[in-house]
Amino acid sequence: MKKSRIKYSKTNKRFNQLVNNIDSIRQLNIGYNNLKEKQLKQMILLQAEIENKYDIENIFIEIEELYKFFSSTSINLQSDIAQQVYYSLKNRKCVDECFENKKTPFRLYAFRLFAPINLIPTSLAVCISCTQTFNEGNILNYITLSDSNSSQDLMLHKKGIEYLENGLVMINNDITRDEYSKKLLEYYRVILNLIFYMNAFPENVLKGVPERAIIDVDNIISDKKITISKNIKLFKNHEISPHLRRGHWRTFTSDYYKNKKGETIWIDPIYIKGEALTVIEGNTENV
Repeated sequence: MKKSRIKYSKTNKRFNQLVNNIDSIRQLNIGYNNLKEKQLKQMILLQAEIENKYDIENIFIEIEELYKFFSSTSINLQSDIAQQVYYSLKNRKCVDECFENKKTPFRLYAFRLFAPINLIPTSLAVCISCTQTFNEGNILNYITLSDSNSSQDLMLHKKGIEYLENGLVMINNDITRDEYSKKLLEYYRVILNLIFYMNAFPENVLKGVPERAIIDVDNIISDKKITISKNIKLFKNHEISPHLRRGHWRTFTSDYYKNKKGETIWIDPIYIKGEALTVIEGNTENV
């Protein structure tokens, strides 16, 4: 049976205009009402400059099932989120920068995110900034995203993620809990879990757009097009019941793991009541 075609996110005209006019906008005298607004606007301008200068990646989440896996998986707060993201970006098209006289190196990763149009109506312009650990520079550890209506940011730190998981989003300097804040939680979860997934399963990161894709003619701003396809085994293990502890990602960040440093793995959901197992230390010299 012939499979039906899938329509993907529309062009993000709002952010395209910013990218195309970045030189003129940089010359304007922009005012800021507070530090958070200044941080956000500066990050957006930096993101637009990266898009204008470099050949960024356009990432397509192939099917709804995969998107919903990303959006339903909570972020693990037991580790340094910034550090986990930093290492998970090691194989992506990043820009390495330095802050304050080259004392603090950090990574910038800008990309456009597409999904079936009922999930992301307009493509998201995303930029991730992160240092090797959060403590190296909290103002450098953010995710910035722009949809067709506004631009928002999220600090890559336990506190910022906890606010988000509790449905609290800072919009226009006010804590908001509404339908839009719920959608932002969904977007941020998808972005973070997407980054971990691409690191853990590089074989599911394919060149080009999905085979059945219907996309806007002006949607693609570069030739770097990627499709994120599903992992059958992972999906089977993710059939969560109320009796399971949630699955989560783990990124190896310690030098202790030698050759596996920077890799991400998926920890399957497990039964909270079940067999008792003991994990012993093994030979890590060849890990």
